[in-house]
Amino acid sequence: MADREEAARLRGGRYDAIENGSLGERCLIMAGAGPPMMDAGYNSNYQIVQNRDYVMILVEMIHDARLIPLDGREQADSNVRQWMGTPRGHWEGDTLVVETANFNGKNPIFRSTENKRVTERFTRIDAETIVYRFTIEDETMWTRPWSAELLLKETIGPIFEHACHEGNYGMANTLAGARMEERLATEAAAVQKKN
Repeated sequence: MADREEAARLRGGRYDAIENGSLGERCLIMAGAGPPMMDAGYNSNYQIVQNRDYVMILVEMIHDARLIPLDGREQADSNVRQWMGTPRGHWEGDTLVVETANFNGKNPIFRSTENKRVTERFTRIDAETIVYRFTIEDETMWTRPWSAELLLKETIGPIFEHACHEGNYGMANTLAGARMEERLATEAAAVQKKN
């Protein structure tokens, strides 16, 4: 975390470089995508589709899709690092268990590191409700694993596309506005110095 903070400090203020914006502002990944899957504040819906070999979880916020193989394959090589890790799923009775590792460390959920492992458990308790439990292990950050639980309730209606901002014009305009404010401040200081 100290290395990340120092790298950001060297890049300047929040509006000095696009890399200083949050991951969400930059349309890279949004809260809620997980794992673990958490409430993003809005667009916090998920569509879960399964067949014999895979479970797919489509995240409404920024429309990320998690593809979870169920065929018993080994975890990917530790050199394979992804934003949402590499998931592997299996069934324990009526509970889908998804174990995810190999995070790239660029999405530090709860200040976690690339060494985090997330185990999720999805258990349907009735026709409209899934109990979602997750455990996070990250020996680099915490002294012991920790867990949380929430209910996923069925909703009526479609999942809407969340296209962030096409071309990321919002970020470009924000940075351009910051440069204009700097220019105006420099001009005002020059006029004041003259007077």
